[in-house]
Amino acid sequence: MILTVRIVILVKDLKIIETFIFVTDTLRYLSLHDNRYLRYFKGHRSRVVSMAMSPHDDSFASASLDYTIRFWDLKSNNCRALLNTSDGRSSISFDPKYEHVIAVATPINQVKMFDDRYLDKGPFATHFIDANPLDFIDAQYSPKGSHLLLSTTKSIVVLNPMTGATVRCFVFFCNIFLLTFC
Repeated sequence: MILTVRIVILVKDLKIIETFIFVTDTLRYLSLHDNRYLRYFKGHRSRVVSMAMSPHDDSFASASLDYTIRFWDLKSNNCRALLNTSDGRSSISFDPKYEHVIAVATPINQVKMFDDRYLDKGPFATHFIDANPLDFIDAQYSPKGSHLLLSTTKSIVVLNPMTGATVRCFVFFCNIFLLTFC
């Protein structure tokens, strides 16, 4: 079995959040300065497959194969919000431009836009991607938030997150190593 680590780096204070995505459902907050775990985030019932750090504060989100997306704050072990999904494996990314916006790429060729303050109201926009069925591996906003990059097993799709229009689609990209943008 290949052990893969998905890491979100918090550059400002030499700390990272890690999960072994093929093994566990627990997230760990690790201090690189003194090489010790500061906090464990438990709650998912299956493997964590996507994580995103908010560029605006000390919160982050994690998506799991248990069909949930959990929202966390680094200051607490407890999940601060929960989003149930029925769409399967989701990839998530926080918008760097708008503080509370998160994009959720689903395996049914949809990108759903949520306001993390009003998760119970559902997505405020849903973009349908007109392509062969896509298996999203990763979703990342561009640094200014003008584009959303979606990595799949066979392509990279560049989307306008406001309109949902496909800006570019790079097909026949063989992503056999399941590379992400980070």
